[in-house]
Amino acid sequence: MRKLLALSLSLALFAALGGHAAFARTTKTIKVGDDFFVKKGKPSTVTVSRGTRVTFHWARGASLHNVHARKGPVKFRSPFKSGGSFSKVLSKQGTYRIFCDIHSPSMKVTIRVR
Repeated sequence: MRKLLALSLSLALFAALGGHAAFARTTKTIKVGDDFFVKKGKPSTVTVSRGTRVTFHWARGASLHNVHARKGPVKFRSPFKSGGSFSKVLSKQGTYRIFCDIHSPSMKVTIRVR
């Protein structure tokens, strides 16, 4: 009886946390600076695993920016900000093309989800 109760509780906890993906979920932070994503002069392609929470973190700057996934398996858009962060769990595999609506096409980043 104890084993059955322990198994039931474990399965309930597992289901409440969203299955196995919740245990393996990781976070990737992408810097949002004045007129660039990632870091000025660095490649603008980031590769993450499916289920990764991608957090865009605004560095202190003078300009408003947003994160707009215009192309990819899922489209999304953040509000315009000059500080703070915006997160999105990328659970669909594919290539996301992300732009700042104000500074497009030069301010962009590609995220590959495997």
